[in-house]
Amino acid sequence: LDSPEAGPSQRTGFAGTFTTFPMATVHLDPLPRNVTPGQVLRFVAETGKLDGKQVGKITFLGNGATVEVPDAAAGRVVAALDGATFRDRRVRARLTSVVRSLRER
Repeated sequence: LDSPEAGPSQRTGFAGTFTTFPMATVHLDPLPRNVTPGQVLRFVAETGKLDGKQVGKITFLGNGATVEVPDAAAGRVVAALDGATFRDRRVRARLTSVVRSLRER
């Protein structure tokens, strides 16, 4: 995906200087009932081989969720998650968009 922000950038804010990264949104479905954000974070980080700090906002939508991941790793993450098993369910993953920058923690 083309993004106006090609890579990390330095920003200064209330908390000091931090680095932001372009983020992409990945949609996951179907997810099991009563799944928690922590379980989704662990699944995305472990299966997608990301540091949990690189995962952004998780939003639940019906029986699925959207998860923000670094744009540079989005294709690899989607490939790893699509068809993976999460709590005895095969999950579909698709890239939906590049959305925003996430502060490096």
